Amino acid sequence: MTEEKPSAVCFQNLLHDAENYKRPDVRIETLGRLKVACDAIESGEAKRIIEESTCTKKSVELKINATNVQKYVRAMGWPGPQRTTIERKNGASSLKPYVEARENERSKTTRPKPRRISEELEMVLREINSIEVRQYVRNLMEHRKRAESQYNALVSGLRKIPALSIDEILNVSKTPYQTNLASSANLGITAADRILLGTIYEKLTDNETLTQHFNLKFDGTSLQQGQTTKRLLTKKELDALQRLASPFGAGMSEQA
Repeated sequence: MTEEKPSAVCFQNLLHDAENYKRPDVRIETLGRLKVACDAIESGEAKRIIEESTCTKKSVELKINATNVQKYVRAMGWPGPQRTTIERKNGASSLKPYVEARENERSKTTRPKPRRISEELEMVLREINSIEVRQYVRNLMEHRKRAESQYNALVSGLRKIPALSIDEILNVSKTPYQTNLASSANLGITAADRILLGTIYEKLTDNETLTQHFNLKFDGTSLQQGQTTKRLLTKKELDALQRLASPFGAGMSEQA
């Protein structure tokens, strides 16, 4: 029988301790975000997201600690947990032992050396006799990098959209224009935000660009992965985004 990792035991204890809180659900949500943040730092995903949100690049690997958890939390637009909360010493409720256990377990594993992909590709390119073909392949590689950069920027922008009340979005009265303006104001959505949302909607429904550069497909109703046809966004979700983008379009999807 495999022995549980110290971090797993610690996390279970924190979940058990959460039942003693006045709002156990809020505490459990905080613990869930903490675990996701630690997982993201361990996988390297957090490093990419933090770099995108801060427009910085770091060659070193991120450690699993309170500071980096806070950076990831802020990049994702989450309410917490913050560094001060993690480092607070409050007995069995302390989050710091869990974070430290995750880093200790991670350091014990053998991490494979990163592959130097650029050098490997250059070796392959040298085998191609035609200079024109070599240059064409290099141009394709650069085009791919730019497409990935645009995709990452799009994903990062979507993550920063504030939490929205679906009930408020779908609550269309007899005066859709006034209702949508009031809802947008209550949600803190400005005219500039609506322009940005409109741009995002156009990119998510531009099937030609999605198919050629991102292996995605818009079939007129939903956004899917190109090969698996797995739905990423449903028609209802895209319609909600479209309504948010236009102060006049609160009821346009239902009337279309």
